[in-house]
Amino acid sequence: MIENAFKVADLEERGWLRVEDGNHGEYRPRQEEFGFGATRFIRAADLDGGRVRFETAELINDVARARIRKGIGAPGDILFSHKGTVGKLACVPLNAPPFVCSPQTTFWRTLDESKIDRSFLYYYLQSEEFVEQWQCRKGETDMADYVSLTAQRELTLRLPDIGIQKAVGFLLSALDYKIELNRKMNHTLEELAAALFKSWFMDFDPVVAKRGGKKSVGVPASVLPLFPDHFEDSELGPIPKGWKASRLGENFNITMGQSPPGSTYNEKGDGLPFYQGRTDFGFRFPT
Repeated sequence: MIENAFKVADLEERGWLRVEDGNHGEYRPRQEEFGFGATRFIRAADLDGGRVRFETAELINDVARARIRKGIGAPGDILFSHKGTVGKLACVPLNAPPFVCSPQTTFWRTLDESKIDRSFLYYYLQSEEFVEQWQCRKGETDMADYVSLTAQRELTLRLPDIGIQKAVGFLLSALDYKIELNRKMNHTLEELAAALFKSWFMDFDPVVAKRGGKKSVGVPASVLPLFPDHFEDSELGPIPKGWKASRLGENFNITMGQSPPGSTYNEKGDGLPFYQGRTDFGFRFPT
């Protein structure tokens, strides 16, 4: 038995925690009830990097919302995907819009903040200790990966003194805030770079300005001489004079990647990183 560990079902019985998934069967929203309304219907796909993507989650109408009896979310909930894609986590912000969980998602809700710190709970659910527990349960059916509500209630949480919980939650929240701030800054820089590229190399704004005898805004003096003041025709249409249109292969060596055998993939950190498409996640395969 893990020291200071409590079974989820026992924590619910004490009134410290509530764990609940979305409606199944007749209470679930019907197809014609999606698309408009004020309530978001949160699926596993709407959980991304610790965030709930409310802006892209589907809406359900008031008729569907009135019929729902389970999985009615609240600000501060921690959402856990338990079917199909198991293990995605997201922390619901305190200014969240109305939402309900789908049958694929579960909310974990702290009911007594003097016993379970909400931030600590969020980070504990990401811990190796907890992940190992649900990974042992996700293949218990012959369906897709699935950790049922019953199975979730049989999992255990390690709960140190509330003071330690709050300290851990505060520290990790501060680090996550810094990471999110950096992510937003990087996104802003990427947008600026894309806008600059379009201005210089697609709209040719510096050339247009020089041709009209105007000052090029935002172009450093050292760079401005690289842009001519006239256009000439090409197979792509007008391009800056002195520039040329050519095929990509004439200037670059292009090599197509290959997919390693499925048996070589692992998530243990061994081998080399393997990146696919526009994703932030990499798999590793042995060298």
